Amino acid sequence: MYLLNYLGHPVDFEGWFFLFAVLLIITNSCINPFIYAAKYRRFQEGVKSLIKKIRPGHHQSQIAAVV
Repeated sequence: MYLLNYLGHPVDFEGWFFLFAVLLIITNSCINPFIYAAKYRRFQEGVKSLIKKIRPGHHQSQIAAVV
């Protein structure tokens, strides 16, 4: 829709189609992390590593050992 607007085609940015497209985009953005978490081992490992780094109780020396 933005491309059509840029090319000069009249687009209604308050109409039902635009709002529906925005809803699909938001839904996709919310679901993607769960799909990645379920499907990709490398993503799972990255999340675990991130949680270990920010988890309270870790000292700076323990964090440096992980990096």
